[in-house]
Amino acid sequence: MASVIFVGNKVDFDTFLDDYKVEKQIRAFEVDIYDEKVTIAVAREIKRSLSYVISGNKLLVINSEVTLEAQNALLKCLEESSENVHFIFCTQLVDDLLPTIQSRSKMVVKRTNNLKVNNLDNLQDQSFKGNINFENYEDLLSLANNDLKNVIPILREIMLSHDSTHEQKDISYTFCKQLLRLVPLVENNNVSPTAIADIIFAPYFPIDN
Repeated sequence: MASVIFVGNKVDFDTFLDDYKVEKQIRAFEVDIYDEKVTIAVAREIKRSLSYVISGNKLLVINSEVTLEAQNALLKCLEESSENVHFIFCTQLVDDLLPTIQSRSKMVVKRTNNLKVNNLDNLQDQSFKGNINFENYEDLLSLANNDLKNVIPILREIMLSHDSTHEQKDISYTFCKQLLRLVPLVENNNVSPTAIADIIFAPYFPIDN
């Protein structure tokens, strides 16, 4: 059994998936893709399908939210499946997956390359004081080229960095969860990025007088 957790955006994931199938010689009919929420019922169906003898390869692509109950059921699959079974989990936040799944999987992190921020250093040069305390959150938007989608990989860098404190990781996780929920409002309804930033970040930053 092989399991991979891919952390990144959909475009990069599609490229990674194509390359993975070529590398492992997996044919199109050997791939099952789950784009909708994976519930315990879906996980049980996956488990049932893997109970049969599989000739060739089997690739299961989990490209959606997975409930906690479903993750626990899939964990059993990761532990018991044969070598020709492959799992790929695609996520924006690795902490959405159980530590036990993480520990059994290879981690592939695709960072955005077109940011002004090359790594965590520019962020850590800002003032971290328990929470992420920039002079104001416009600084964070500026680092992300005023694109809220670019804030997500910036915060992800904080969560994945060994140099970040638990408090920095926790607050970054909170921001990421809210961004993933609200960023579509910007794209689909022509909402100002600053307006969304007000909703997410304002409670955590000092008010300018």
